[in-house]
Amino acid sequence: MPGRYLILSGRCRDLRARLMHGLPRHDLGIVLELDDLLILSSPDLPIVMLDGGRGVIIGELFSREPPFETAHTLPRAAQRAIVDGVRGDALIRDFWGHYVAALVESDGRNLTILRAPFGSLGAYHVSAEDGIAITPDVGLLGDLGLMPGGVDWDSVARHVIAPNLRMHRTCLLGVAELMGGYGLSITSGKFTLFEAWNPWRFTDRRDNLTDDVEAVELLRRCVDGCVGALARTTNHAVLGVSGGLDSSIVAAALAQSGAKLSCLTLFTRDAAGDERRFARILAGHLGVQLFEMFEDVAHVDVTRSDAAHLPRPIARGFAQSGDRSNLAVARNVGADTFFSGGGGDNVFCYLQSAAPVADCLMTGRLRQLWPTARDISQIADCSIWTALRSGVRRACFGSRTYRWRPELAFLTAQMAAEGPSACISLWADAPQDALPGKATHVAWLIGILNHLEGYGRERSHRTVWPLMALPIIELCLRIPSWMWSRGGQNRALARRAYANALPSDILERRSKGTPDSFVVELFEANRERIRQLLCDGLLAANGIVNRDEIASFLVDKGPVRGLGYWRIMALTDVEAWLQTVGSNRNTA
Repeated sequence: MPGRYLILSGRCRDLRARLMHGLPRHDLGIVLELDDLLILSSPDLPIVMLDGGRGVIIGELFSREPPFETAHTLPRAAQRAIVDGVRGDALIRDFWGHYVAALVESDGRNLTILRAPFGSLGAYHVSAEDGIAITPDVGLLGDLGLMPGGVDWDSVARHVIAPNLRMHRTCLLGVAELMGGYGLSITSGKFTLFEAWNPWRFTDRRDNLTDDVEAVELLRRCVDGCVGALARTTNHAVLGVSGGLDSSIVAAALAQSGAKLSCLTLFTRDAAGDERRFARILAGHLGVQLFEMFEDVAHVDVTRSDAAHLPRPIARGFAQSGDRSNLAVARNVGADTFFSGGGGDNVFCYLQSAAPVADCLMTGRLRQLWPTARDISQIADCSIWTALRSGVRRACFGSRTYRWRPELAFLTAQMAAEGPSACISLWADAPQDALPGKATHVAWLIGILNHLEGYGRERSHRTVWPLMALPIIELCLRIPSWMWSRGGQNRALARRAYANALPSDILERRSKGTPDSFVVELFEANRERIRQLLCDGLLAANGIVNRDEIASFLVDKGPVRGLGYWRIMALTDVEAWLQTVGSNRNTA
């Protein structure tokens, strides 16, 4: 597994002794050792040391200004700003990346652990003797005897009801996560959680970008810079492409950076999941090698969870086929990193609602009201008057915050009653003057967090989501929601930013491919196995799912209709994780 570290705060004498004895086996070396602090890391993780034993920054660190140079060392002035500032705020202000920082106060008694906003380097923590252990590797905690044991059924129920709302509490008892953009202030073995970064700071309408040309120029420079910086960390990248806008932008930026690049597109039997025509156009335009791999249900085991090494059931079973193809291509070309265009819809504010119309009205942009209603009507396929009425209603009577809808299908009545209370998210406290479009934009960013963590193929190779780089996110949050829908095109500014780098067939494409047909095929091929897994499984035994309702749905042999099959497959993924975790821990 790439990128492992262990931060041990507290004296923890017995644990330290066991660690020292097992260091070679765990492939960890000592980075910093103080009386109340021990930091270990694997050799594949970059390390930035702070002078005088004042701390360590583990992972990738980049400067804030293009071309976003890699920070291997820090000038003394930057170090002083970081360690003497308020809870490491200078680190987030002046740098970005995928890091976890351990900062020691001058008296040596207080420790701050800070995780990068949207950083992919994980940070799970548990109590350890008289201290705290923090690591991205839950398996390491188990090896050291630090796993309290048992499934946290309240958290499992919450995950089933609100699968996209990731919180600090995990689905394993005693294991918590330090989420990106948060920190721990640790004193005498006790910690306080604090927020170090907040997306609402970048949505203030007074700081909005109001000029389209400026926004397009800044976006192109920022995306090129972030992709280029991340490209410098790889020898050969495999990029999954669909011929859609987001992956094509990443491909264009990678090609411009000079990175060694191979592309892969997946296709299904159904035309809706076959995007080879667009992928070929993209690869031909950029002059890069393209691999085309068939999605095969024979390559998916619905009883297996690729998140079994993680404290949450976040892996999607249908992705096993694509992961297998990615690994095959990586072996073929000798690649060490997977790149993804994932998160583009979220970052580039792909909205199909009237929220941008409401934003115009609430900010007094009356001249922009009709053009925005026209743009939204084209994107949402409704009349201009419908878009306008919906926007006015949202501005006058709607909530200033985004309301998450609970997923209640196939749950017991008791679980369904708990639905609303489960829909609590990070950064839920929106400012009083928050705009509906920006509230949705922030919600979309929250919804992508579960996909940034490594599982499946990522256990042997790194996966990079460059569009989720912090400078890109912060810039996009400053762009008003209505500017993203200019001309009736979703992600309009991103299209304009890469107008001279991508072929018109890609830039003007409105359709999107979907894995729906493959998931249906997988569902049909595994009906009986799924029935046994869910109806006789741990979710049913613990009163979370309604086994009668599930059995009734699965017995219907007619054509698959609606989206119930997606829900069944998602519950199957959770059950597969529970069965794997439960084989080693007490779950009842």
